[in-house]
Amino acid sequence: MMAEPMQRLTGLQMALGIVNEGMLWLICQRLDLQPRCGRKRGQLANWLFREACRHPQLAQRLAAELTPCLLPGYRPGSPPEPQQVVSLLKRSRRKGLALGLLWAMGDTLDDPAWAAAWNRWLKDSADWRRRLEQYMALLNDQETVQVAQSIVTEAEARRDRMRQALVRMARSYREEMKRLKETIATLEEVNRQLAALRPLQNTRILVVGDPNHAGGYRQVVNRYGGDMVFADGTSRQWVRKALDGRYDAIVVVTAYGYHTTQMMIQKHAPEVPLFNARRGGLGEMERVLVTQVIPALFKRLRSLDEPASA
Repeated sequence: MMAEPMQRLTGLQMALGIVNEGMLWLICQRLDLQPRCGRKRGQLANWLFREACRHPQLAQRLAAELTPCLLPGYRPGSPPEPQQVVSLLKRSRRKGLALGLLWAMGDTLDDPAWAAAWNRWLKDSADWRRRLEQYMALLNDQETVQVAQSIVTEAEARRDRMRQALVRMARSYREEMKRLKETIATLEEVNRQLAALRPLQNTRILVVGDPNHAGGYRQVVNRYGGDMVFADGTSRQWVRKALDGRYDAIVVVTAYGYHTTQMMIQKHAPEVPLFNARRGGLGEMERVLVTQVIPALFKRLRSLDEPASA
């Protein structure tokens, strides 16, 4: 004979798998429950079953709330009639079993259809019922439960602290991203205005770097009015040949090429201003032009004009 609490928990487990989660959330509201679980499918049903295992009174209240979901027209306040359970069983074996177990009718309901379904279920669920009994035995050990609850409480507190820290971090990152976007927009506008002035007009720039970016480098230099000559930083012969020309500035992409290339440039063109781009991207090239090459060339031109004006 199967004990009444065990039958009720078994019926709850079956009913929770039948009733849709929207209805389960409404039941939680009616019972003033605050589930500590996510919104993924099955999580709420699992949480309710665990709580019912811990609290027998909640199991009884859940049985009363779930019964109308299985048996339309049910009037709360008393168990369903045995004939109602049998009638439901004939229409849906799963719902009928769940309803009968919710109200502990497993061993008392006298009907051939019920007896067949009940005996078959007892045979098929033997392993599951054994595990449930072990779980209930563990819950009855109050000391173990208290220790487990304290561990869970501590873990939840750590989770909440971590969540708050992540929220603060995310807010800070969003503010920083907004500031950086505004700074970038301002700098881009400054660069557009500067490019409109064509400050490198009538200048010739030698760029030594990666051939894959040569076209992009040329566009950047031309945007500011300059003329560019390119040399592959890994080809000493190419660089040496390029150094025969006249240049107002030389930009070396140090991330691409050899150290000896820079030494060669310093040897064969010591009078030409030399600038280094630490990375090979176009943004780095534009940064070097705007912040170093253009100011240096303007300063050099002013120094050349001063004796003439004097």
